[in-house]
Amino acid sequence: MTHSRPIPLIRLNLMFAILFVSFLLPSAVRAEVVATFWSQELGRNFPHAFFTLHGTLADGTRVRASYGFTAKAITPAILVGTVPGRIEEATEAYIARSNAHFSIGLTDARYEAMMNLVAEWGEGGDHRYQLNTRNCVHFVAEAMRRAGLVVVENRKLMKKPRSFIQSIERLNDGHVRPIDRWASEYVEWSTRDITQTLTDRSSQ
Repeated sequence: MTHSRPIPLIRLNLMFAILFVSFLLPSAVRAEVVATFWSQELGRNFPHAFFTLHGTLADGTRVRASYGFTAKAITPAILVGTVPGRIEEATEAYIARSNAHFSIGLTDARYEAMMNLVAEWGEGGDHRYQLNTRNCVHFVAEAMRRAGLVVVENRKLMKKPRSFIQSIERLNDGHVRPIDRWASEYVEWSTRDITQTLTDRSSQ
């Protein structure tokens, strides 16, 4: 008759300590910012592409924001040349009429890289808008690269937000989280999360 060897007490203590820490600090395990890529085909002016960022950084900072790139003024001038552009934060009402295509989790470094892009294309950076070579789709394409995705800019798709984003989703199959839903069906971007984030901001 054989007997199993008893587990040394020190090893048991170590196992319990690991379990205790994992339960005590659940937020450290779940810390992640998610980038989601969206299209709006029925906008007031023309189709649009943008991305949202939501989640929690490693230091506990909560993130909830949206970024797109557009011309400062919608005039016939955008059809013939370069005009001033601007970073635009989509309202919740605008997002509610948009399609969420896919998302990807970000490291803090990739989150910072995407925020650097926002600054680089913003008022303090190069904010030239050119319909054929530097529009909202080009902005989102660069954001995707900084998120760690493989991006191929098909010239035929660079003024077609939905088709372009779908092409990148296929290209990165297995590395992104497919969504392909209206905002109202995208649970991660929920009204409850909006309320909690606003509450957190007001208490700071």
